[in-house]
Amino acid sequence: MSEDNYLGGPGGQLSIAEMQERPTLSEVAPQNEQLLADVRQAIQEVLPDAEMIQSREPMTIGCSSEVDSEEHVQAAKRQAYPGWVVRLRPTPEQWSQLRAKLEPLLHDRGFDKVRMDTAIGDGGRRFVVQDDFGAELSITYVKSISLKLLSGCHLDRT
Repeated sequence: MSEDNYLGGPGGQLSIAEMQERPTLSEVAPQNEQLLADVRQAIQEVLPDAEMIQSREPMTIGCSSEVDSEEHVQAAKRQAYPGWVVRLRPTPEQWSQLRAKLEPLLHDRGFDKVRMDTAIGDGGRRFVVQDDFGAELSITYVKSISLKLLSGCHLDRT
């Protein structure tokens, strides 16, 4: 995974047939929750003294820009998983260690499309990866680390 890239968002709109071929929102939840836990564990291993605080409650949101018709907007949802803040800014060496831990983990889980990997602010970084369903994991830091995971669009059948 190279650095200083921005490939933009997923683009395109999904038809109901494409949505029906995907797993449901509840079917992808266990894998996404485990991914978030594993990423948090990797951060703790590299930054053992860092305080990690949940910054956002989980929520389900619509997919209005990702589906092909207004009729499908009601059926398609995305899950925003709990957000986390790590109250510590990694050094460049710690960031390299964290990337080395995360890259194989993310790749094994299908998060192999780097949407953004670029410097921001005063020595900060924004790293965003996506899977084939449009799920997006972002790790951003300037003064502290912000960790967010948003599922792709899935039908909300349970």
